[in-house]
Amino acid sequence: MRRQLLVELENLTPATNSSLEQLSQHAFRQTFGTQAAANDVPFDVVQKVLGHQSVQTTSIYVQAEKQRMMREVSQMFGKRNATERKVADSQPDAANTS
Repeated sequence: MRRQLLVELENLTPATNSSLEQLSQHAFRQTFGTQAAANDVPFDVVQKVLGHQSVQTTSIYVQAEKQRMMREVSQMFGKRNATERKVADSQPDAANTS
């Protein structure tokens, strides 16, 4: 299955192709599940494609995507807060301008 997928993926550099050849089928499945969750593929479709009997197994991919989103949002707010602190630090203090 992995070889067939690699044949169908066009425009891969030899280095990328070589890296992908070394990945396990499980890694491909994990990537698919996570990407499907990230792209709002319906949960039942992801479950069926991955062949999961249990919804709980499929929910791992959804939880991984939710955690990723929270990290991204946290980073965004962290950057924004750092920028606001820099701006505030660079402005003269109103109390010291007399």
